[in-house]
Amino acid sequence: MKKVFGYIGLGIFLVYPAICFLVDQVQWNSSSSKRVSFNFKYHKKIVYEKWFNPIHGLELSPDINKLGARFNENGILFYVEWLLLLEKFGQLEKNDKVKFQALVLDLQSYHKGKKVKGIYDRGGNESLIKKKPDLNSHDNITAVVAGSNLFNLDYSQEVAEYGIKNLMNFDNQNVNNIGLNNFQLHPRDWFFWLRSSGNYFHRYLSYFSFPIFFLAGLEDPLNHLKCRPVWWERKMSQFSGVKLRNKRCFLDTSGPLLWYVRYNSLKRKSGLVNLMRAFFGNLYEIHYGKKWKIRLFKIYFRDPKHPNNILANLDLKLSDQ
Repeated sequence: MKKVFGYIGLGIFLVYPAICFLVDQVQWNSSSSKRVSFNFKYHKKIVYEKWFNPIHGLELSPDINKLGARFNENGILFYVEWLLLLEKFGQLEKNDKVKFQALVLDLQSYHKGKKVKGIYDRGGNESLIKKKPDLNSHDNITAVVAGSNLFNLDYSQEVAEYGIKNLMNFDNQNVNNIGLNNFQLHPRDWFFWLRSSGNYFHRYLSYFSFPIFFLAGLEDPLNHLKCRPVWWERKMSQFSGVKLRNKRCFLDTSGPLLWYVRYNSLKRKSGLVNLMRAFFGNLYEIHYGKKWKIRLFKIYFRDPKHPNNILANLDLKLSDQ
């Protein structure tokens, strides 16, 4: 019996991650930058003048970006989505990297008056100014990691290190604290954050949550409706004492858009992710139609002139040619 358990342990902790590692090294075919007649220089000028808020990222409406406040909860996520769309056309420049780095540094949370790497606020300096800043979301943490992948920076490793040290509790109200206040439960996020790190031990750990990452990628394109709070949020509230809103169901776009961010940023590092990206992209097209991407962007970004809608439309036009 001991031998059986020994073989099982060997398979789980050595053979399985070794197979994942080998597949991960394969550089699968990836699409090259698209060429199009479009004035990207003017487009980017307008975005940084009217839409980009240095406090937290992209706004949902123009001309409110210089009022000294943020007007949505996921500005850095919207910004990274735009950067990924730009990258499809080969239009990322040094200035975009500099803007992203400055934004991430401003979003770093404070602890005893000092910034802490790997944990972030929703808006710049919020944990320094406010006694109880708004809790950050896994969406924004994912955006920081995705942008780090895009520009080959170290923020993804910092997120992984902070997450492991604090058992995945990203509580920007109480930094460097192990607890449940902002515990990130989903192994899908664990895989993305850990695999994005350049640390080989983080990569090894990521493979154990890869099956959930795979199943989540399978579920997102097949499920239009999402309901909140989900079962684990209700269980967590019982432990933390945080009162939740009544159950509500809605047409989900954040899941598919986060899928877009994860897969299109991590494809540079992971052969596993790049291999699955085309397959799941086909599922989105089957379920939502050929125009699935712009449909999702339009649901989330109501303004037709929003930068993400403009570039998603441009991408669709090229796909139709």
